Amino acid sequence: MYLKGLGIACHPPVLIPEIGEGRENEAEKTIRGLRDLALKVAEIKPEVIVCITPHGNVFRDGVAVVYENQMKGDLRNFGHPEIAMEKDCDMGLLDELNMGFGKNNCHTIFLNHKIAKEYKISLDLDHGVLVPLYFIEKYYRSYKIVHVTIGELSLIELYKMGQVIREAIEARGKEAMILASADLSHCLKDEGPYAFNPMGPLFDENIVNGIKAK
Repeated sequence: MYLKGLGIACHPPVLIPEIGEGRENEAEKTIRGLRDLALKVAEIKPEVIVCITPHGNVFRDGVAVVYENQMKGDLRNFGHPEIAMEKDCDMGLLDELNMGFGKNNCHTIFLNHKIAKEYKISLDLDHGVLVPLYFIEKYYRSYKIVHVTIGELSLIELYKMGQVIREAIEARGKEAMILASADLSHCLKDEGPYAFNPMGPLFDENIVNGIKAK
């Protein structure tokens, strides 16, 4: 079996000391969790990490996959362009995904620079990927990536696409892990861009308990 693990990681840039400037200390438990995840990745030593993010190019009718040899990005939007990363993409796995999604009639768009220009979008690494990889890179760097952005599809469609990703990893024959960049409700306080929602705490509790119980 070539799929060696699945990691779920949050992505607040404030967790990075240069950006947090001390505020990251309020999230000590979260930082410890990201460090533990990074250590696990270093133990597994995957050849490729499939990054699934909600902060790339989100399409209403399909999942977006970056089809380029290399991706780079930085955290300039958070005041720190010097926090940057450049990673090679696993073109072999991308080809397997392309075939698998096509065979299973999955709604996807494979983005290269030409197509991105037509849509007037960027193919830079987004902070949903950069933040968890920032912690992983402290312990392990010898991996390629595949960059997948969620689409506004039904849960059943997304589940089926997850199955295709797994099948593609096995067909590719390289040790891999999946990194799902996710977060909780954002709705616990009236501060910031999201207003308080009484369903927020309940959602967060359900997610945490679900992960704990596997």
